[in-house]
Amino acid sequence: MKDLLFQLIQNKKIRLIFFSLLFLIYVYFLGKLYTENGFNSFIAFIPLSLKTTVALTTLILLFFHSSFIIWTAFLLLILSISLSGLPLYFMFFGIIAGLFLLFFAFSFLFFKGAKKLNMLPKISETEKIALHVGEPWIEKEFFKGLPDFKNLFNQAPPRLSEREQIFLNDQVEDLCSLSTEWDFLKRKKLLPSEEEIIKKEKFFGLSVPKSYKGLEFSPFAHAKVIEKIAGHNNPLAIITMVPNSLGPAKLLLKYGTKEQKDQYLKSLASADLWPCFGLTEVQAGSDASSIQSSAILFKQDGELKIKINFEKRWITLSSKADLIGLAVQLKDPDKLLSKKTNLGITCLLISSDLKGIERGFHHDPMGLPIYNAPIKGKNVIVPAKTAIIGGLKQAGQGWKMLMESLSAGRSISLPALCTASSKKVSWLTVTHAFVRRQFGVPIGKFEGIQEKLAKITGLTHLISLTHNFTLSGLNQGVVSPVISALNKYHCSELAQKVVKHGMDIMAGAGLSLGPRNKIANLHASMPVAITVEGANVLSRTLISYGQGLIKTHPQGYPIIDSLEKNNLNSFNKNLWIFLYESLCHFVRSILFTLTRAYTAWPVFLKRGRYLQKLKWSISLFAFLSNLNLMLLGGKLKTKGQITGRFADWLSFQYMICAVIWSERHEKNNKLAYDWSLEYCFSQIQKTVLDILNNYPITVARWLLKPLTWILKINCLGEKPSDKLNKQLANKILEDKKFKEDLCKNMYFPKGEEDQFQKLNKAYDLSLKEQTILNKIFNSDKLHSLYFIENLRSTKKDKLPKDLGKAPKKQISFKKIKDNFELFEKALKSSIISQEDFEVLKSAKKARNEAVQVDSFSTEEYFK
Repeated sequence: MKDLLFQLIQNKKIRLIFFSLLFLIYVYFLGKLYTENGFNSFIAFIPLSLKTTVALTTLILLFFHSSFIIWTAFLLLILSISLSGLPLYFMFFGIIAGLFLLFFAFSFLFFKGAKKLNMLPKISETEKIALHVGEPWIEKEFFKGLPDFKNLFNQAPPRLSEREQIFLNDQVEDLCSLSTEWDFLKRKKLLPSEEEIIKKEKFFGLSVPKSYKGLEFSPFAHAKVIEKIAGHNNPLAIITMVPNSLGPAKLLLKYGTKEQKDQYLKSLASADLWPCFGLTEVQAGSDASSIQSSAILFKQDGELKIKINFEKRWITLSSKADLIGLAVQLKDPDKLLSKKTNLGITCLLISSDLKGIERGFHHDPMGLPIYNAPIKGKNVIVPAKTAIIGGLKQAGQGWKMLMESLSAGRSISLPALCTASSKKVSWLTVTHAFVRRQFGVPIGKFEGIQEKLAKITGLTHLISLTHNFTLSGLNQGVVSPVISALNKYHCSELAQKVVKHGMDIMAGAGLSLGPRNKIANLHASMPVAITVEGANVLSRTLISYGQGLIKTHPQGYPIIDSLEKNNLNSFNKNLWIFLYESLCHFVRSILFTLTRAYTAWPVFLKRGRYLQKLKWSISLFAFLSNLNLMLLGGKLKTKGQITGRFADWLSFQYMICAVIWSERHEKNNKLAYDWSLEYCFSQIQKTVLDILNNYPITVARWLLKPLTWILKINCLGEKPSDKLNKQLANKILEDKKFKEDLCKNMYFPKGEEDQFQKLNKAYDLSLKEQTILNKIFNSDKLHSLYFIENLRSTKKDKLPKDLGKAPKKQISFKKIKDNFELFEKALKSSIISQEDFEVLKSAKKARNEAVQVDSFSTEEYFK
């Protein structure tokens, strides 16, 4: 009996008949009530106070995303109070039946018309593979609209183990000490001593397990190794980075057969074999799924073999590699492996000395000597079993392998390069701005320079915390393709801004190439970080938001999947939840916008006001994302400007979370903390207004106009104030510890002739000089002396009445800068000591040396 009843409930037609009967009974009783009491008395039957209470309670329930049980209890309560003259059961079930029938009719029509009208995005096979790679992380909280950050913010920050810290302090510093970036750029190749230490210390095996003679470092340690090398020598960091990122070792670790791991991993970790991976082609750049390189399966002497034809370009390390990884389209015309003739993208591993492989040319990517080159192969024949990574069972699984490897790589290596570049620029420009004098004062004291310094400091702080936050997730095994894409995208974009601001401050010192110039190569190499491992345009317009919306949205992919599988039950369920959630997001976002989020749930975190504003932003984001699915649907893929803006919004919300998380675990400088958060909220405000003002559907754009006007009055955030910029600039200029904390994990060459050491020496002496100058400036004795000596040039009618006391306004701080005649008088008057006087002389000499630029003889220049 129980099974029979369950089957009846599961039957769609029986459910429809049952709810229709209930609804008819309900209509009958309503009609009876109407005929007995008339229309006016029928409406007046419900008091105004009850109507108001119901309306407010409904809004509250929507605001808190109340569950079905709470809504049921609420309906029962209202029905029992307002319509007590009718049988309660009929009233309750009648309303439910009516809502069900209305929703069923709507969903049925939508279900039938969605495919024909292209109302939802179509997902290709390659996109489906990408959607199933990795798992959602914090981004799911943004699409839910009701974030729960408790566990996330309590997540422990990543730490280096003792073994990892020793490696950073010893082996990494040893590698960096062998040469300078300028020398490396001139000779365009590694020194034998550099190759030797890379092999000896397993720099190519950062993630390889100890069982295969690797270092088995955590993702955090891996990133910090790359970061420290990059802060000294960017090309050397790229060479070290590639084998640990998208390369054969990474793929072998997860997919390789035991025989392949035993054969290659030890040699790869020790750099006895240099690897490269060939992915990019003429017609396969950002769209890596359109690979044209082919591999054909055939049998020869009873053995399954592959004939490969490929032409790859922009392949780092390919000119030096012993082992080549390849992504190819594998074809099986004789159906030797399966019933399909086209197996799809497959990852192969072949030796570089095979017959048919052509090398010998080099690319020149922005002058970076990273062994970047094209590589070709014609009719290259290899055994299928050993050449396919993972063996024959992994034939056609290459796209999944690549997506997983890229997701991890985008979170580690390139953001590490960008973090290092930002820290290096911060140290250089701050030190230079304090040492470089114009009009008698450090250029860092001019407000125009201070605005740039504040941006450099704040953005560096933001990049560093965002990268560490991402690494904390990776350390726990969380690999999110969406987070990795936006992390790579915004770290590189913001780092490029840092470098640009740094070039503005360094001016001619940043333009004149030579061993003293530490910033010019960063300016040239930043486009590389923006371009590789998925161009930023692709990451912004397609992956970060486009893929995130479908993959991470609670109902996004289930609704699309139910349409493709023609599953009306699943479609109805997810559509109902989607519509209900959309209504909840709308109520929350409007209420937060009207109240500036002061109605957000009380928060007790330090400076919790920022968390309230974050909840406000997330509610708006979730509401407009749901609107995108409803109104744009299948057109989303072609709306790159809108999806790009949503990607920016998603990224800045993520960065806000990173800063708040860091504040709970690390002692951050309050000025940098506030600057970073205010910058992010101001960017969100600009992005939201751009979205609302440019929404591609005219009717929706006009309906959203009131929200636009309210947001202009009650804005989410404004850019950091001039006062905050000035405070942050002065802090980074004069607080050496703050600068060291911001730029930690940098390598500083030991030689006194290195530009870093010259700048540091001048900076330290200038700090001491500042104290001495303040002593002179505040000396009444020197003021009197200065005043008396200048009486002759002072008109009698302007002389002060009290000649015995010199007003301090007669001498300014600017006038005593580098005034050694005055310093000698201060020394003779015992205002300063001989040691102080020597510091003043040394400071001037050190500053003069630190701001010199390189020049070359005619023979050297034209060599």
